[in-house]
Amino acid sequence: MLVVANGSRVDQTTLRKVAALPRTDVGRLEQGNVAQAQRYGRTRVATPFFGFLDDDDEYLPGAIDARLSAMQDDEPDVVVTNGYARDAEAEYPVVSHMEHVRADPLRSLLSENWLASCSAMFRTATVSETYFDGRTRFFEWTLIAYRIASTRTIRFVDAFTYRIHSSDASASKSAAYRAALPGVLGAIAALDLPDDVRAAVHAKISHAEHVLSAQYLEAGQWRSAMRHHLRSLIGRGGLRFLPYSRRLLFPRMRDETPSP
Repeated sequence: MLVVANGSRVDQTTLRKVAALPRTDVGRLEQGNVAQAQRYGRTRVATPFFGFLDDDDEYLPGAIDARLSAMQDDEPDVVVTNGYARDAEAEYPVVSHMEHVRADPLRSLLSENWLASCSAMFRTATVSETYFDGRTRFFEWTLIAYRIASTRTIRFVDAFTYRIHSSDASASKSAAYRAALPGVLGAIAALDLPDDVRAAVHAKISHAEHVLSAQYLEAGQWRSAMRHHLRSLIGRGGLRFLPYSRRLLFPRMRDETPSP
């Protein structure tokens, strides 16, 4: 097992205890960057298969065995299982329609991301470190999922093998996380995708820019709101957001509900 501790907020006593565990290696990165930690971990893999587990998530009993078993069938490049996401209010499946995902992994990503940090086992020989760019800090697993789905063979197993824990302090709840979506979608659109998938991703970019515009306007940041609104308009299908311009140009209309 390889444990990658990254960032300045590391309990050295705990780290020494982890390093003393049998068959455990510890890597240390000074910068707190989950994408760099993922790539660094991948460069250290010396086994036929590998996977990831964030420090606030968990594998359920039998998780590794289920994935190893599936790896023997037709020798896929990646095995993906289902799991649970838990927040303060409820617990729910990460993948709501496994049959749709299994039928068309790439296009199913347009409606839900089936790849979480702890949801997969990868074949070392075919999933190289290039799939983990070390730069994308938010929505990184969405980008990796598109890279995998467009180039590799995936086997989906409808078994619940992990649990993701979410809290108000999770990165996914931050403003920086939300602001990163258009850029990540742009990187996805630059991949070698079928024309219909690329078109759908471009439409998602326009919608993401529109959502950001509405959020900035609500926060009273008019210039940022206008900048993202203009970006939404020039994107694919962006003209559907043209009526929203009234909320930016006429202050008395700002209390209205933004257009979808």
